[in-house]
Amino acid sequence: MRLLRFARQGAVQLYLSPEIIAETLETLIDSTRAQRRYAYTTAMARQLCESLFAVAIIVVDPPSIPGAVPNDPDDDKVVACAVAAAVQLHRHPRRPLALHRQL
Repeated sequence: MRLLRFARQGAVQLYLSPEIIAETLETLIDSTRAQRRYAYTTAMARQLCESLFAVAIIVVDPPSIPGAVPNDPDDDKVVACAVAAAVQLHRHPRRPLALHRQL
């Protein structure tokens, strides 16, 4: 995973909440689409999530922001994490949500 490699190298600061990492694990294990694309075993998915916990700056108790992502309420937790980490949200034509830390 390139993002994990960049975070380990210090090229990016990765802000995640425990809820985001838990959803990542669940998706990698339970999603047929993710299984086809990534072919993670349960052990591999757990290892990835352990690595995310080790490398990321963990945002504990991000604020509740219901409706932050109207088309995908499950992603409200991503915006909440970004708000708690004080990053700026930017729209991108190909990516619905791009997050950048305010320096």
